[in-house]
Amino acid sequence: MSLIEVEDLRVAFPKAGVEAVRGVSLSIAPGECVAIVGESGSGKSVTARTLVGLTGPGATVTAGRFTVKGQDALRFGQRDWRRLRGRFAGLVLQDALLSLDPLRTVGDEIAEVLATHDVVSRADRKARVIELLDAVGVPEPEVRARQYAHQLSGGLRQRALIASAIAADPPLIIADEPTTALDVTVQAQILRLLAARRAEGTALLMISHDLAVVSSIADRVLVMKDGVIVEEGPTARVLSAPAHDYTRLLLAAVPSAASRGTRLSAIAGGVSLRAPLPERHVGHGAPVVEVSGLSAAYGTRKVVDDVSFEVYPGETVGIVGESGSGKTTVARLVLGLLEPVSGGVRLNGDPWSGVSERRRRSRRSGIQVISQNPLGSFDPRYTVGRLIAEPLSGSSSDRKARVIELLGRVGLAPDIAGRHPRRLSGGQRQRVAIARAIAPRPDVLVCDEPVSALDVSIQAQVLDLLAEIQAADGTALIFISHDLGVVHHISDRVLVMREGRVVEEGHVDEVFFIPKHDYTRELLGAVPKLAPAEP
Repeated sequence: MSLIEVEDLRVAFPKAGVEAVRGVSLSIAPGECVAIVGESGSGKSVTARTLVGLTGPGATVTAGRFTVKGQDALRFGQRDWRRLRGRFAGLVLQDALLSLDPLRTVGDEIAEVLATHDVVSRADRKARVIELLDAVGVPEPEVRARQYAHQLSGGLRQRALIASAIAADPPLIIADEPTTALDVTVQAQILRLLAARRAEGTALLMISHDLAVVSSIADRVLVMKDGVIVEEGPTARVLSAPAHDYTRLLLAAVPSAASRGTRLSAIAGGVSLRAPLPERHVGHGAPVVEVSGLSAAYGTRKVVDDVSFEVYPGETVGIVGESGSGKTTVARLVLGLLEPVSGGVRLNGDPWSGVSERRRRSRRSGIQVISQNPLGSFDPRYTVGRLIAEPLSGSSSDRKARVIELLGRVGLAPDIAGRHPRRLSGGQRQRVAIARAIAPRPDVLVCDEPVSALDVSIQAQVLDLLAEIQAADGTALIFISHDLGVVHHISDRVLVMREGRVVEEGHVDEVFFIPKHDYTRELLGAVPKLAPAEP
């Protein structure tokens, strides 16, 4: 018997005038992995949450049939759902830091599931917590159980969340973007962990915009668009020989070595032609950024050790490595937000590190940053127009005209200027961040995981936009990402970092196709592979 059977599921939010899910039908059998893919707003997460009674306040749920383990879920009240959650289905979300209670230790978080569902006696809970953390590969589980979520790395937090999800040994795990924010090696570990649970008979519903991840773990895939399933079938068939145009567009938007030099996003009319990107000139004279012998430490711990590289006008230098490898610290050093212990940074030939902020201030327009989470870097009180205008000079009318020009350049309508960032989608916010960053016409943009939180089609649009800006302005990019496909698509050269040091560097094709260092080979071996779509 299927664990879940749904026919003609519809989920609406009447106050917002939105029907998020329209006529979805699906089933999940024991031991099966079903994946749902699609853009942000396609209805993936709403569908998944509805299956465990977490649709949210103000939602109306109807279905021709909706059964959970043979029971009519349309008759469930909140008490019924609370009994099922944890015992029937464990939920693993994308951001473990938000999912885990910041006021409780990881051990207490897992123990709550054991107590709520009376899994083991009070006397045995502590030992069971340690067993669960050990089972999901958390090192020193006795120590980690006493720590809080903010004291753990992203990979350890995600493992702890999985331990909590499987604590009551549920027959179903719902994983909503469980690996999106993780580097490739930690992602591979989490996928192996989920696969091990499947091998023991646990069913898995995977929500993801990473088609390569889906291809590595799912038996069947459902493709959603605008609340409707537009295509479904065995994963190998759907991802290698898609029948629907929308599925083909999603696949065409996946960045890789094969997509270098071409557009990833669809053109008007929803057609992807992989058209050539505008020609970009890379200068070979004086570098815009020079990094020499750079080292940095937090307290007594050295986090960057003797890093050197140059970036030339119009060039893109990618930086890859695991979490904790020093990538973001290098970005902070280049931006002048952190002072090095030794070595230095030069911007346009002049010293950038080791000088006072007062001396740097007049030159800050030459180097700007695009971060992973623009909402966290924006003043929530400011409108979009004020955010973009902040680094601009000139009269009020000149600044206003420049804001409208910049919005148009990043593909946003002029009326966006009057809105606040929290009312924009993730893709819109990232476009605002780019508009703000290019407003003072910088020579170099430092991009720290700028597309890791975006779905594949929005990611494609942002990557195309950055390529257009480079071609038009000659802007150099330092591009930090854990997504090696993105880095291969966009970069000219790449640095591979491990434990604060650069272990390999060179042209991106040479490093990724003929890696010389064992660590580089390890990173590349951990990347999920997506079979190319048939023509």
